[in-house]
Amino acid sequence: MAENEYTNTENQIALQGPVFNHGVINIGDDSRARDVRAEKEMKILRTLHQSTEINRKDRNPDRVPGTCEWFTAHPRFQQWKTNKSSMLWVSADPGCGKSVLAKHLVDNVLKTTDSRITCYFFFKDDFEGQGSVNTALCCILSQLFTIKPALLSDAIIKQFDIAGDGFVGSFSVLWRALMTAAKNAGEIVCILDAIDECQKSDWSLLKRELQRIYNKGVGFSSISPETRLDSSHETQKTEYNVKFLLTSRPYREIRHGFQHLVTQGPESLFIHLSGEGEEEIAKIAREIDLFIEAKIRHIGDTIKLTKSEQTLLSQRLKRIPNKTYIWVYLTLDLIENDIHTNINLNRKKIFQVTADLPETVDDAYEMILSKSYNPEITKTLLQIVVAAARPLHLQEINIALALALKDTHQSYATIDYKTEERLRLDLRDFCGLFIIVTESRIYLLHQTAKEFLIRNTTKTRKVESLNSNYKWKESLRLQDSHKVLTSICIRHLLFKEFESDPLTDDDNAIEYIKKYIFLDYSARYWVTHFKDSKVEFEYHEVPRVMRLCDTNSKSCLTWLRIYWVSTNTSFPRGFTSLMVASYFGLGAMVTLLLRPTPKINSQDYTYQRSALSWAAESGSDVVVYQLLKRPNWMGIPLLFAGGADVDSVDIYGRTPLVYAIWKRQTSIIAQLLKARARVDVRDDVGETPLDYAICNGHSGILDQFLNSDTQRHSRDTLGRKLLFSAVHKGHGDVVKMLLEVGEVNADAKKENGDTPLLVAIQSDNVEIAQILLENGANVEAKGADDNAPLFVAISRSDEAMIRLLLDKSVDIESKTRGDRTPLLIAAMQGNEAIFRLLVEKGVNMESKDNEGRGALSYAAMQGNETASGLPRQGNEAMVRLLVEKGADMESRSNEGCTALSYATKHGNEAIVRLLVEKGADMESRSNEGRTPLPFAAEGVSNSQPVELLVSRGADIRSRSNDGHSSWEDEPEDEPEDKNELRPRPQ
Repeated sequence: MAENEYTNTENQIALQGPVFNHGVINIGDDSRARDVRAEKEMKILRTLHQSTEINRKDRNPDRVPGTCEWFTAHPRFQQWKTNKSSMLWVSADPGCGKSVLAKHLVDNVLKTTDSRITCYFFFKDDFEGQGSVNTALCCILSQLFTIKPALLSDAIIKQFDIAGDGFVGSFSVLWRALMTAAKNAGEIVCILDAIDECQKSDWSLLKRELQRIYNKGVGFSSISPETRLDSSHETQKTEYNVKFLLTSRPYREIRHGFQHLVTQGPESLFIHLSGEGEEEIAKIAREIDLFIEAKIRHIGDTIKLTKSEQTLLSQRLKRIPNKTYIWVYLTLDLIENDIHTNINLNRKKIFQVTADLPETVDDAYEMILSKSYNPEITKTLLQIVVAAARPLHLQEINIALALALKDTHQSYATIDYKTEERLRLDLRDFCGLFIIVTESRIYLLHQTAKEFLIRNTTKTRKVESLNSNYKWKESLRLQDSHKVLTSICIRHLLFKEFESDPLTDDDNAIEYIKKYIFLDYSARYWVTHFKDSKVEFEYHEVPRVMRLCDTNSKSCLTWLRIYWVSTNTSFPRGFTSLMVASYFGLGAMVTLLLRPTPKINSQDYTYQRSALSWAAESGSDVVVYQLLKRPNWMGIPLLFAGGADVDSVDIYGRTPLVYAIWKRQTSIIAQLLKARARVDVRDDVGETPLDYAICNGHSGILDQFLNSDTQRHSRDTLGRKLLFSAVHKGHGDVVKMLLEVGEVNADAKKENGDTPLLVAIQSDNVEIAQILLENGANVEAKGADDNAPLFVAISRSDEAMIRLLLDKSVDIESKTRGDRTPLLIAAMQGNEAIFRLLVEKGVNMESKDNEGRGALSYAAMQGNETASGLPRQGNEAMVRLLVEKGADMESRSNEGCTALSYATKHGNEAIVRLLVEKGADMESRSNEGRTPLPFAAEGVSNSQPVELLVSRGADIRSRSNDGHSSWEDEPEDEPEDKNELRPRPQ
């Protein structure tokens, strides 16, 4: 056992630490280290948890009993459910029940159990963050670490540490964390609903990774070096069982993205909820009929229909072909809530009503909105709802609507407040079922409702649409809606209360926003709406915005503190107006603030960050350009004055370039590098901008580094740094990009002589090694300590790496400085699998090192234990393999010893027995004239080899060259009767 480990399995106590001779045991109980780790864990979990607030699974209704069952019984679903590491794409047209199905799978069919963790995210493009794959990954990781905290390993914490505070914005960091957590974690099911509503750029990233892990014959090979093994050695793979179920509309680009995923056959990945055959279509139709019956029973109870009337209404709706769930829902709502329809609803009227049903979902939406008693208020209300960055509370919508309808409000005191019940009724009167209220928050009924309202400005509206009877279809421009909310938020933030009763203590922010309704929303999202409105400030808005940016005003500091709560960081004291405008990307305001030539490099008191640092993080190209250029007066550049300091460092030693990299702001990175930003400034963590660029894994960012005009690094030097950093950090795509574009040689050397291939082997990264070899890396190139790649791989017992090198025709007879071949090194380590692999490749079994010892001698002399005292396995098998392959058992070392001599000296009875049975000479003599028997007698405390040799007739009276017999080394212990050593009869 290792000297610094002790394990008491019976009492389940484990101590680890060096054990000193004077009896002191250092248990390694460093409480400060534990506290630091706990603090890091909490920070990560807190940051990830924010995403759960916008994971809107429960916005969707529960399924009606009897529905969704055709899907859960579907052979492809059952196959996916049974298989390991598989993917299933479920597609359906709008309103066919995808989200209800996904909710049912999470809540009932695929619930988290002791052996399975089910994670989920429901994409929605109607609120900020719900269309982001990064947000989805944050949510999934939050669920994983909450259910099984042990999955938040040191490796993941280190990844997040390197990525810094920006890890939630890095797809590559989050995806790598998910794959690391999935390693040997049991079954993990990830359900992603409505992936067609995620951002297109995000979808391309997700698609790429799904293709990597589910391509036929690849599995998880591109994720982790441990898994990059030949398919015939699956037992060596790290165990992954991650299953994805995705739902979306049947868009062509999504289907094409999955065409190459043929793990189980090209069609096994897809289920279409509208049915793919007559039998399936019939099953779906029956389930929609169940939905109709359930809804009609509810209506019958509400408006007191007889059983006969309910049956007739059900029959009339069931006869409609090609029904969807959303159409049924809307149609029955019109019947239930239209007083002109449901009053005196008898059998005759049922025939009349069902004869004039809306033919499409759009028709149903138009009928709902056409019943509004005030279309102008309805339009304003819908503009607020469709543009809102998050679901608004009823009381928030009350204030927002009041500000939109009357521009004279300057205080809460002038606003009329309504009860929530009154607001619900008003919303119903204005919008009918078009808007729903869930947990006092307001939503559009369905994604199709938003699509019905919003005009698609990228397409020319069809003439027939303009001349149709639709009044509400495509009646709103999203930019106009954002403009409405921009005005509402700005005017609200300038309310008198925020100047007379400002927030001065960040700790009271929660209570403060409870006191002042709508402040949380307007403070967090007014800039978002301004940017999405895509218009410059109108003249009358400029003074208002300048007031909002004036950090000398109490109202500015109030809304800024409220906003900062959402960042989970401390409020920056000493924030200037220029910093505010720069951080939020308000280019027009920055222009105005720069005219008096302020102290452009001023830093806040908390983080010591400059306006440029804040702008680089927020991603405003225009602001960064404005800050970097020389100031001017009356249009004349001021030559004595410079732009912002491009390398200013904050309290953590980070430059603006670091923050731009964290946020993947490629255009800003280009500006900073053009301004000669340094890439080698180390922060407190010890990382440089170059290191963060590698960790980010974004090829566009690395392109910027390679193309930068810097005097501090030649292109070759920078290319080498990028390559070695990418290899060390395991970014295969970056390594491939650098080699393919010819920026660096695959055999470039570090200061110590190591090549990228050796670094990959030292990092146990088979994927990177394969990329290097495929791009011409020299499989024999030696590095530090004159070790070749094969020897390094053997020393690390990395069988997968060794197989890769052997496939690339590495020299299996190469030697170290001590003339040891790969086979000798494997024998010395006692690694049977690697040893057997080399023998099967035809290696010379008789090669010797400079001490004259061969593979058989080393295999025989390893004994039963390692140097640390742990049992060693496989030595007997290695010896047997060599003997059976014809190895020379009488081969002698420089000291004249054979394999039998070494086996007896190290006390391995099984190997001694094997060699003797195979005919090894028991009387062979070393250079000193000693036979195996005296070696056995003076070896380890195991006496069995001695008894075995004596029982087989070894000469106990043989003498060495100096005349000593086998027993004369310690005469005082010589037995009176040497025959006592012979085994006694049983």
